[in-house]
Amino acid sequence: MRLRLELQHGRLIDWGDAAGITETCDQITKIFKKRMEVNGPVIFALLGEMHALLKKMRKFYLRYDDSVEPLVVSTGETRKQPVDIVNMKAYQSIFESKDIPRDRRKYPKGLSHIVELAIGAKDIVRHPKRLLWAVKNEQEFQKALARMTELTDHLHETLGDAQMRTLLETCQATMLAVLQLAQRPEQIKAVRELPSTPNVPAGGDSDSASIFSQAETLVEGRSSPSVPPSTTSNIFERLAAFRSIHTSLYGRQASDPPPVPLIDLNHDISDIKSTEVATRDLASYGGHDVWIEWKEYKCDEEIPTETDFIYSVSDKVKKDAERLVALLRTSEKPAEFCVPNCRGYINDEKKNCFGFVFENPKKSAPVSLLKLLGKESRASTPFPLNERVALAQRLATCLLFLHATNWLHKSLRSASVLFLSGTGTPTLSHPYISSFEYARPDVNKATYIGAPETPEWAIYCHPDYIGRPGNFRKTYDIYSLGIILIEIAHWKSAAEIFSIADKVNSTSNDMATKGDSDEEPSTAKGHGHEAPSSADKLPPSYQIRKWLTEDIEQGGRPDILDTVGTNMGERYLSAVKACIGGMEYFHLPKDVDQTDPIIATLLQHAYLRLVVDVLHAIVV
Repeated sequence: MRLRLELQHGRLIDWGDAAGITETCDQITKIFKKRMEVNGPVIFALLGEMHALLKKMRKFYLRYDDSVEPLVVSTGETRKQPVDIVNMKAYQSIFESKDIPRDRRKYPKGLSHIVELAIGAKDIVRHPKRLLWAVKNEQEFQKALARMTELTDHLHETLGDAQMRTLLETCQATMLAVLQLAQRPEQIKAVRELPSTPNVPAGGDSDSASIFSQAETLVEGRSSPSVPPSTTSNIFERLAAFRSIHTSLYGRQASDPPPVPLIDLNHDISDIKSTEVATRDLASYGGHDVWIEWKEYKCDEEIPTETDFIYSVSDKVKKDAERLVALLRTSEKPAEFCVPNCRGYINDEKKNCFGFVFENPKKSAPVSLLKLLGKESRASTPFPLNERVALAQRLATCLLFLHATNWLHKSLRSASVLFLSGTGTPTLSHPYISSFEYARPDVNKATYIGAPETPEWAIYCHPDYIGRPGNFRKTYDIYSLGIILIEIAHWKSAAEIFSIADKVNSTSNDMATKGDSDEEPSTAKGHGHEAPSSADKLPPSYQIRKWLTEDIEQGGRPDILDTVGTNMGERYLSAVKACIGGMEYFHLPKDVDQTDPIIATLLQHAYLRLVVDVLHAIVV
């Protein structure tokens, strides 16, 4: 109930911002006074009833308890939260970028209020007084809250079309932030129960495009014949529903995964054919076309026998595989993820690997973006600029929604972007994302099998993660997307763009690591290595980010991004720079804990505005 009340508070602040009330006196005269001439009596009536309702609700809910002592660390100082080291003034300045659509070049006050609420909730354990709920009449409070929601809706309707579009877009960005801030199952459940936000109506120019409205169209044509479509109709409902399942499988109180199909490789799978990607095979399963994504594992469980020991995959690793299958099979998986349905998994004990079996709804061999970027495909199948921009937009939006549910992909590259065209030329605007076999929840101190550190993978990997000195982060996925966006702009593979195609095989030993776990440094002894200290000895993949961010005097290669701007325009180039720059570009501390809900929310909003919105504002 508190979440719903605070969300209405945020919506009210956003209305005031859109109406002009929160601006200077001169601006109020120009904007709000004109609005009042038309809707003055209605606005006053709505605000009057809201005021009366709030006074009534005040009687129901809050009181203070003086018995709680502040939480202190051993030094005697109050414990600092990650957000305490964020320069909010510098962070908010990034939203003034000319590349962001005009109506979104401002850090929304409603979102700021929601973030401050989350900070305040953390501060409760640090102050002598704790805020407590004391709802004496829950039914009456619920009734008043429902009426408050209706009144806020009516207040929004007093705006003109342009202000309404801006307001709805802001409210939906705030809803996405609320989902990111929700951590416990009961909080996620509360988000699912929030009233639906209307879609943003189409505007008259490209800057009015909304990814939230466009997301609704993705559902069409993405349903699987073996999985009933989700019963949720709103993007936020779908994301919250998936997040709820995600939390039940991977959260602190997670139970064993539900039963999932274990497919017998010898009896159930036939017609296996290799593809251009070594870890992907085409096959037939149950009379249907499928493809299999293979993932190696280590046999780390020692089982004694009468004469010797045998080694087997641990129960934890098996359960992690089953959790992933359950997540990839659920009917609540949003179509916006662009993920095909998973039919089950194979445990090939002879080769020590799992095989995740995916439906092929188009009944044709999937074609990867990597293959389309090859010299042979480039010559035979040129793709127009508008299709390449549409692909970039779709991939950026997909990653936004994946991260909104706290899911890390960990293996994004052009080989994991697939097109199922049936017959004829692939449609770039309808990609599928594969290689989820290494995906995991975004939590600290998690240990999962990481993607193989091959040179082909390392080209897309953030240099701070090569050698795995610490946990994977959302900005590493975003960096990988940036490399893919560069490939789309050049319409060449990354290995060819960075002139390291001939060096890939020679750097295999440099990229190798002893371990394959995603661990904190203190628990990963012997599971990685430091980057070479001398720049002259760095393998090429370590240097890619430097080439893209440094001037030519510092060893950079500005020609690569110059070509991106020439081919795709300044907005596209701006989005690429944001992906490659990461936390520094977003004016957030580089080493701050990205799993902290508030930091994750600030990162999410920066990515939404500086990457997703900027790409969607491009007109070809």
